[in-house]
Amino acid sequence: MWGPHWIRPFIFITVQTIVLVWFFIFPLVGAGVAGLDAGPMMAVGSMLRHWVFVIPLIFLVNPEIFGKQETSDA
Repeated sequence: MWGPHWIRPFIFITVQTIVLVWFFIFPLVGAGVAGLDAGPMMAVGSMLRHWVFVIPLIFLVNPEIFGKQETSDA
């Protein structure tokens, strides 16, 4: 993937949400493409929920964000 390390999870989860949720799951349950048959906020809500999920993922896949921690061998 391209871009800085912190944005890669956002790119991944955005593509996953659009392809799998908007174009597969929502039509499968009768909500239409991107959930627009259930209301315009369905697409916004699903994307925001997935972006909130990705915030901890950023720190899990990029432990160097926390910086190097010194350990005491005493």
